[in-house]
Amino acid sequence: MDDRASSFVEQVGRFWESLGQPRTAGRMLGWLMICDPPEQSSANLRDSLDASAGSVSNTTRDLMQIGMVDRVTFPGDRSSYFRLHEHAWIQVMQGRLEAIRGLHQLALAAEPLRPERRADRVADLRFITEFMLDEWPGVMDRMQRKLEKRGEAK
Repeated sequence: MDDRASSFVEQVGRFWESLGQPRTAGRMLGWLMICDPPEQSSANLRDSLDASAGSVSNTTRDLMQIGMVDRVTFPGDRSSYFRLHEHAWIQVMQGRLEAIRGLHQLALAAEPLRPERRADRVADLRFITEFMLDEWPGVMDRMQRKLEKRGEAK
């Protein structure tokens, strides 16, 4: 991996980590975004990411469970390969809706406890989450239509 690719992989790793996820998972996603061929064996991932076999195994398993990575095989080849799931980033964005729903439930739970002083601490969260719950599905629908126009619909 050249310096530019390595820098990008680290950037994705740090971003993923900022979301509360393991940096290794982000690094793997970054590499799977730009690697050629798009399918990488565990050994390729270990070498490219300078990661241990256990780390690669755990990370690929975790990323497969959340639908970001697929395991693929090829006839006549006993190895398993991993690739970024088609439209994986759409799934990330759809997952944000679940997070918004969770925040909205917290806002509703805080409502009876809302203090008189600085009630905005609760009211703002409820306002923002209600707005996002109203708007987010439309945003996702428009994105889906754009993908269909590009010929990339799910």
